[in-house]
Amino acid sequence: MTFPITSDDLQDLCGVTLTGQAAAPGTDPQAYRLVRHLGSGGQGSVFLAERAAGAGDRAVVVKIWRPSFVLAEPEVADLVLRKEWGALARLNDRVPPTPFVVRLLDGGLVPVAQRFQQAELPWLALEYVHGGALGTTLRERVDVSIAATGHAFGPARARRVLGCIAEGAQAIHDAGIVHRDLKPTNVLVCGSESDELAKVADFGLARQMGITSTFGRLSVGTPGYAAPEQLSGEAVGPWCDVFALSAIAYFVLTGENMFDGPPAMSIARAYSGEFQSLPTRPRLDPTWKGASRSLARLESVLRAGTQRDLTLRIPSVRELWRKLEPAMDDAMSGGQLSVAAGAARTLHDDSQEPWSFAVAHRPPTHLALRAVAFDPDGHGLAVGASGLLYWEGTRWLPVPPPAGLDVAGVRGLARLGPGRWIAHGDRGVLALFTPQAVLNQQGLGEGLSLRVIGVASEREFVVGASPVGSGGEPTGPAVVVAYRDGVFQPAVVIEGLHELTAIARGAPGEWHLVGHTDGRGEIFSYAVETGRVERWVVESAPLLAAASDLDGTLFAVGAGGFAFRRREGHPALERVLSHRHLTVAAVDPSGACFAAAVGRVLSRPAAPDATTWSPVWSDADHASPFVGLGAFSRMVLCACEDGSVVVGRQGC
Repeated sequence: MTFPITSDDLQDLCGVTLTGQAAAPGTDPQAYRLVRHLGSGGQGSVFLAERAAGAGDRAVVVKIWRPSFVLAEPEVADLVLRKEWGALARLNDRVPPTPFVVRLLDGGLVPVAQRFQQAELPWLALEYVHGGALGTTLRERVDVSIAATGHAFGPARARRVLGCIAEGAQAIHDAGIVHRDLKPTNVLVCGSESDELAKVADFGLARQMGITSTFGRLSVGTPGYAAPEQLSGEAVGPWCDVFALSAIAYFVLTGENMFDGPPAMSIARAYSGEFQSLPTRPRLDPTWKGASRSLARLESVLRAGTQRDLTLRIPSVRELWRKLEPAMDDAMSGGQLSVAAGAARTLHDDSQEPWSFAVAHRPPTHLALRAVAFDPDGHGLAVGASGLLYWEGTRWLPVPPPAGLDVAGVRGLARLGPGRWIAHGDRGVLALFTPQAVLNQQGLGEGLSLRVIGVASEREFVVGASPVGSGGEPTGPAVVVAYRDGVFQPAVVIEGLHELTAIARGAPGEWHLVGHTDGRGEIFSYAVETGRVERWVVESAPLLAAASDLDGTLFAVGAGGFAFRRREGHPALERVLSHRHLTVAAVDPSGACFAAAVGRVLSRPAAPDATTWSPVWSDADHASPFVGLGAFSRMVLCACEDGSVVVGRQGC
């Protein structure tokens, strides 16, 4: 079928369903219904679409080449398509694929007719990245930070986002591809605070290593971010992306382009290496002013990353990040992140768009999941009876465990940071790992069973444990061990707490410890600096899960459908359900809390005076308990023991 269009931006295609070509052997092709036009560029238009499959429906982005581009330069259009498809397809070969690059899902051709001209327009279906209130592109996120605080990113946030981009760029290079157009608008970001995750996008100018030319002698790239050698038609390689990432780092820190000015001036400054010194930039976060030595080191690295002489430029993204990371670590501070996240809450609260929940997947066999942790991009990792599993958005895929990780002994799993996870269980062993490698293991004691973990960031988390005898039976009260800035603090015994079931952040430096003793729910507050433990008692029923918002307000849920809320020292107990155990809980960036029991997901609004929990999804026939829950900006993911996944989205 040929679709009539009236304009080159293709907005007439809204409502059209496209059929993909990348179906796996033995499966039907996927269909994509174009829902909303998101924008247009020089080469194509971008749409929000729904993948209209029988199972695993989800939002995706569809990029369609413009008719004018395809008709005027068909060979170039075909080349651009093949390059973007090829670059992304290579990165999909690994399971799980890198989380730091936008994923390719499908593609095809759509025939269109405009007046007397017809064309078959190439299109790609790509992973949908929803940035929420903080913005979706890196440029938008820096702009929001400046609008909310007057400053660009502080050390902690800059380290996290730039680390993601560096890992994404290195993954691209490891696949034999040079991006050639890294810039703030080609980096997409989701999540907030410690969940913030950046992904490299838009591979229209990508080039396979070893190919000497892509567009003949045509200059490609964006002035101010494109390396001088690619603008002058010289040899192109990973060193070009080193230049671009250095310029992105400058923008993230200052909110300004490294080589600013009109295109001709920007190019001239890039050739000469002329840029304003970091300390002189007015939008530099105040945290950096107390870290002048770190700032000087950063500026030195950025100069080395943008040298015109390739023999003097840092040769690889991996080496560039190896030099940038320590300077940021030395200046790390958590305060700026909370300001940015607070801005996200204010913006998110203004959204009145409805939520929609649906079962995204029902596995054909019971997976017996023990622990699940989700990423803000809608993917996740789980431990089940068959080992390690990766949630790719519509199904669970088996993942070979990294060497050194004893999956059989894993009792719990938590997301520690972008692409990094921490596993804990019996025999007192913590393992920090990626799906490809164990990065670090730490034994906290053979006589401890590690039950739960609360994570603030990669630099700060608290582990809850129970001392056990040779048969695995508890032999004493629960203990907690805090980790701060590379050091494990001495263990603290929580006298009077028999079973610790959840840990959630409180005020800075403090944690909520949630559990039960002899059928009675209990909550303790724990101050890491002083080791002080304060007890709160909830008489009604055992508490099984907990979460907190950015202000440290605690939500604890448990047996018998009870929910507990503590805000600014004022506790309140609410009965939410009858005869159902609430087993998981999470709070999204707006402060709304979500909790789940068998066959039901509930939500409590973020408004301070709200007291009502409302069901947002229910299925009386769904009998598997929930074992994992993630709440992010406008997206909630709930995983059940059998492997079923319920997904909620707001406004898409």
